[in-house]
Amino acid sequence: MAGRMDAERRPMRAAARVWIGGASLAVFGLAQRLVLWFAYPPVEYSDTSAYLRLGDVLASGSLRGYDGRRVPGYPAFTALA
Repeated sequence: MAGRMDAERRPMRAAARVWIGGASLAVFGLAQRLVLWFAYPPVEYSDTSAYLRLGDVLASGSLRGYDGRRVPGYPAFTALA
C-alpha cells in the first residue's frame, strides 16, 4: 500500500516542479525587462518604421502591401503584440 501512495504522489511533485520552474522563469524574465526598461529608453532605428508597417500589413490578415523587403517573422511578432 505504501508503494502505491508514493507512486500517486510522484506525478504531483513533478507537476509542481514544472510550475515552480515556469513561474521562476517568468519572474526572472519580467524582472530583467523591468531593469532594462529603467536602464535605457526605447530606441528607434532607421528601419523601425518598415517593420511596424509590415506588422500592420500582417495584422490586417493578408499580405497585400508586402513588398518582400523584410522577413515577416519579427513583424508578425509585433503584430501579435
